[in-house]
Amino acid sequence: MERRSAGTDPFTPGYGVVPQVFAGRQAEFADFEGVVLRRVASGTYEPARLLTGDRGMGKTALLKQFEAEAAEAGHWVARISAVRGDAALPDLVEAVVDALDFAGVAVRLPRAAKQALKRSTGITVGPTGVAVADKAPSRASVSRWHKDLTAVLVGAAGLARDSGVALLVMLDESQNIDKQSMGALFHAFQEAQSTTVMESHESGARLRHHLPLAIYVAGLPGLTTLLRAAGTTFGERARHVHLLALDDNDVAEAFTAFAATRGVTVDAAATDAFVALVGGYPYFLHVIGSQVWLAGDDEVITAADVAAGWEQARTTIEVFHEDRLKDLTDTQRRYLEAAARLPVDERTSGGIAAALGAATEAVGSTQQALIDTHGLLRRSGRGKVAFTLPGIDRHLVASEVDDDETTAPSDNATT
Repeated sequence: MERRSAGTDPFTPGYGVVPQVFAGRQAEFADFEGVVLRRVASGTYEPARLLTGDRGMGKTALLKQFEAEAAEAGHWVARISAVRGDAALPDLVEAVVDALDFAGVAVRLPRAAKQALKRSTGITVGPTGVAVADKAPSRASVSRWHKDLTAVLVGAAGLARDSGVALLVMLDESQNIDKQSMGALFHAFQEAQSTTVMESHESGARLRHHLPLAIYVAGLPGLTTLLRAAGTTFGERARHVHLLALDDNDVAEAFTAFAATRGVTVDAAATDAFVALVGGYPYFLHVIGSQVWLAGDDEVITAADVAAGWEQARTTIEVFHEDRLKDLTDTQRRYLEAAARLPVDERTSGGIAAALGAATEAVGSTQQALIDTHGLLRRSGRGKVAFTLPGIDRHLVASEVDDDETTAPSDNATT
């Protein structure tokens, strides 16, 4: 056993970090490995995946794991994380070229793709390899970008087809892309994915094969609304994958597995207490897990360690929740507070409206904004809604109690 200390802590609090033990997401991995890569590599059309989920739900870590598995299987991967502004288009083009250069095939890009590449980014591909201009060209018009990006994607995917592999394009944090760039980007995705190659079959039939281009786009829950605003039908054509909380078994398995990597075991009571606190949220698994690890130095993690670790992690989690609530109007926050006070089975549109003393129709726009704009609620069937962030309902109720205690007059207050 390694002594429990900050130096041996197996947990990795933070965003976008691929942990030593990857918990859950079996359905997403099965889809990626058994459906997307297999069908795309065989020349069969497969819709792009639109991966959404709140911060800390594991989107970036999942994409990085997909990238590692695809690269290990010999496929080509171009992955970028979009930042505020209009850099996503040139960044993606450069990432595709980097993938081709790494595979040693960039020089074989079709002439049209090379011209588009030079025009849009200043990058030239010649017999001696890839060269980057000292100064990038001025930003092209949106229509030009759409055409240039399409040409690069089609040319790169064609090379992937010739090499018997798939080209995997991954775009993370896509909610940061400006509206015009978003329209051009996703229009290019659609055109490239719909490009086909005709081939003669031994039977005499003419077969149409799609280029081996797989696309994953990840972002916050409000991404579909942004896509509609950008005038792109990408959201309608893509297959939606919304990451929800991990189930209790996955959290328990991950907790014990992390400890086991350092020769430490976890008793049953500690596991149950930890699972209840995490609520299935991957980010909390690491934030709380790290503090639990540091709460003692024995070779067995106990329920007392979990309780002590929670006390240390509580402030971080409260700040996290308040950060997600800071942009709400007073009306929206009251709506969430009313929902939080209700039992889970009674969190319906009508039930929440009744708790607020309002008609269902009168608060419909508030609920819609909390779902589409803020991503704090989701529909869960039969008129019900659910919180997207585990534990935020508990935080809302606790915050109300704290506010009441703070504002309540003392026994000797004067009037």
